Amino acid sequence: MIGNGFIVYVTAQSKSLRCPCSILIAAVSLSDMMLVSSSLASTAFHNIVQSDSIPLATCVYLQLLSLFATCSSPMLLLSLAIDRLFSLSRFYQTLVTSHSGLYIMALILPGCLLGVIMDVVVLIYRMKEERVTCLLASPMQGKIMENYTKSALVVCCLILLCYGCFIFFLRRLQLNSTIAKSIHRSILIISLSFVFGYFATVIILLCNTLLRLDIDMVYLNQSAGIFVSLATSCNFFIYYIIRNSIESFSTVFWELDV
Repeated sequence: MIGNGFIVYVTAQSKSLRCPCSILIAAVSLSDMMLVSSSLASTAFHNIVQSDSIPLATCVYLQLLSLFATCSSPMLLLSLAIDRLFSLSRFYQTLVTSHSGLYIMALILPGCLLGVIMDVVVLIYRMKEERVTCLLASPMQGKIMENYTKSALVVCCLILLCYGCFIFFLRRLQLNSTIAKSIHRSILIISLSFVFGYFATVIILLCNTLLRLDIDMVYLNQSAGIFVSLATSCNFFIYYIIRNSIESFSTVFWELDV
């Protein structure tokens, strides 16, 4: 959480990091902070009431930020992949220079809208009488979890497709900057690590269903959450490694012969 907060702070303070790529990385980091903050809040609430279970309605309110982030983070990473793909085109420089605000808004809004929709749906279908151990997946029951899992898989596949196209076109270009190549690879690693976290989560849940394993959902959700947490934690360390390179990204990018 501290590392992701550092990314958001540096991006907000540094004028050299006002390009769409850096802003999207900061937005993803902010989503990761929201995921962690709600988990901390629910854990603290369990400790305060000294009970393993709390009303589902209360859990929903505690997890609203996390639920928002679970939808916005994959979409922001998809937007980041689309931005990297656009960066190889000739119209990108004109688009970013002339319509930077609208372009960034168009990349960020879809994820935010999906996050709001998730929160609204969970609030509508919450069951006040049921008591649960408050985890991120606790409010996403039945069709909500099923539809979310399918949507997350589709988004992850689209991210992989975008980066597949990105790598294909990147190899056809003669890039003269080692820094640019390093940043592109790092962004690819960040996105793929996040995709791996989601795929691992879905695989764990599918194995439990297909093999009909008698495992409590609480333990399954905790195991699946480990992969997502590991994936989101990678962002800070990768950013820290390339911090010197990414500060000069804006300058280097316009020098690329695309």
